[in-house]
Amino acid sequence: MDELAYSIDGQNEHYGAPMNPAADKRLPGGSSSGSAVAVASSLRECDFGIGTDSAGSVRVPAAYCGVFGFRPSHGMVSTSGCQDFAKTFDTVGWFAKGSKILKDVGDVLLNPADDEKYGIKEPKQFAILTDLMKLADPQGSAAVASALKAFGYDDKYAGKVSKLDLGERLKMLCPSLRTDTSGKTGLELIRDKMHATMGFEIHEALKEFLAFLEKQDGDNNTTITKKTRSLGKFTAQRIENAKKITEQDYENLMKVRGEIREVMDQIMDNGTVLIFPTVPSVAPLREGRSEEGVQSCRMKTFQFLAIASFCGLPQVTIPLRYPDAEGPHSVSLLGGFQTDKMLLECAFKYSVQMQEYFPNYVLTELMKSNPAPKVPGEEEKLEGNKAFAEGKYENAISWYDKALEKKKLPVYYANRALVYLKMGKMEEVEKDCTEALEMDSKYVKAYLRRAKARMILGSFLEAAMDYEEALRFEPTNREARSEMANMQKHLEGGAMDASMPNDDLELAKSFI
Repeated sequence: MDELAYSIDGQNEHYGAPMNPAADKRLPGGSSSGSAVAVASSLRECDFGIGTDSAGSVRVPAAYCGVFGFRPSHGMVSTSGCQDFAKTFDTVGWFAKGSKILKDVGDVLLNPADDEKYGIKEPKQFAILTDLMKLADPQGSAAVASALKAFGYDDKYAGKVSKLDLGERLKMLCPSLRTDTSGKTGLELIRDKMHATMGFEIHEALKEFLAFLEKQDGDNNTTITKKTRSLGKFTAQRIENAKKITEQDYENLMKVRGEIREVMDQIMDNGTVLIFPTVPSVAPLREGRSEEGVQSCRMKTFQFLAIASFCGLPQVTIPLRYPDAEGPHSVSLLGGFQTDKMLLECAFKYSVQMQEYFPNYVLTELMKSNPAPKVPGEEEKLEGNKAFAEGKYENAISWYDKALEKKKLPVYYANRALVYLKMGKMEEVEKDCTEALEMDSKYVKAYLRRAKARMILGSFLEAAMDYEEALRFEPTNREARSEMANMQKHLEGGAMDASMPNDDLELAKSFI
């Protein structure tokens, strides 16, 4: 555990840092590092661990160690028996290896929500925080994309996903932030005001302990070792900064906090869920960091953490992995006040799908940041796409022909098939899509285009089989579902090829 719980690295200047089981050369995160490590390593078959989270002390170690983590709404879990740290920020959270245990712990620990006011059972819409996405690595973008895909942004939540520069929105709507002339972003301002507010509360909570330390330091006859009584360098610096916050400063900060909370309540009203990477990147290395590097990482990370902490909102951390990664990654869902159980249910229902999608999205994002050499025929394909968009179908066919002369790829065949579909040449569509599928048996667009052509040609059985394959790979594909429903109507109404045997008709119906 970090000294006095006053850090998010998991390092303690007196006792070192626990080993991160998911990345042994990297930090475990803190301050609740011990609980996270116990869960990540299944220490003595540990199913879950408890930790406190005031400014990120559950969320960060969960992200760094690759386990689920949850910070509840402020006041939703009793802190009775806990040492005060920053009383208006303190929450009791928990870690778990799996989403089911995470949810089960919540069922036991969480106080009942005010259902009349906060009884939201599932997200109504999602917002991607663009200001945080700019601070995150490519894997962070992949994590958000995986979450949206799992929720069904192209199906169930089509049209219900928006982009939000949260910091700028808060600067625009909060009078105290709108008049700021420092040049800082909205999230930087919130981070700094969170640190100052917490600093005052932490110093108040630790006054007696700090006085005790000062007395012992002045007592030459003490039996307490220097190692025990002396604060670490970074902890001491934070305590000194905290001492400078006056009661008047604190009152002013609490007014600003009230403004920010009011705007956040408006943003989160009616079931909005914010999606963003939990932290900017993988866990920092244990060794070799400069003081400047430590501070830079810390200040960037707190921009990701400050929203939930300053506003008392719940946040769930969902771990994600891909092959040969330097360490675990994660995505966070942040909900409105007292939507704790809704977030836990989301993690339980969708985390497996998020993990399934994540490796492919990582590959896509890494290719964007490190483009591979152009594939032969790529330029011709782009010219074909342009001609198709302009309605110049013969020219598009010519360009795709040239692309295929350079390299036979499924996408070139499938693109040419789309042009043939527009031109009404269904036999050519079927032929090209078949070529594409022989190269890539999971190419959904090829299945959809061939199915369309086969329907027009009257081959209903084969079309039904193609739509079935498309849905096998993309269960939420709206086009496939819609066309299957249309086929059902045609088949039931007898609108089919008169030569189609009854056995084939019944078999086609069985696919729908």
